[in-house]
Amino acid sequence: MESSSRLPVAASGCLSLPAIIRAFINGTEVSKLPFCAFVAATLVGLAACGPTIQPDQLAASIRPGMTRGEVYERMGPPDRGYLTNGLNCFQYDLGKFNLGSSRNVPFSVYFDDSNRVAGTARVACRGRRI
Repeated sequence: MESSSRLPVAASGCLSLPAIIRAFINGTEVSKLPFCAFVAATLVGLAACGPTIQPDQLAASIRPGMTRGEVYERMGPPDRGYLTNGLNCFQYDLGKFNLGSSRNVPFSVYFDDSNRVAGTARVACRGRRI
């Protein structure tokens, strides 16, 4: 009986996930496209399962005295910037905490003259937009 190196194909014409895994384990040659698609889907799935920093934790990690660069490293660039009572204010939208809400929760970081965090607030920045 002649052994076949062909893989079982589903009715849709696509390789099934178990067939791709068996082929990989058995060393059967697999077309690059389905194999790459399988690897990409697996990596995306694993990335989605990774730990995610919650907005509250991120906001709590910003402390007075931190430099502007340290804030950028943790929060990224601000969504908006303002000049408020002589202080630069970076406003971040932390996302929607209530699924029924259409509004993002604002988080403001105020910097003093030496570009260090002077304070934070869970409200939108006020003042002149920069």
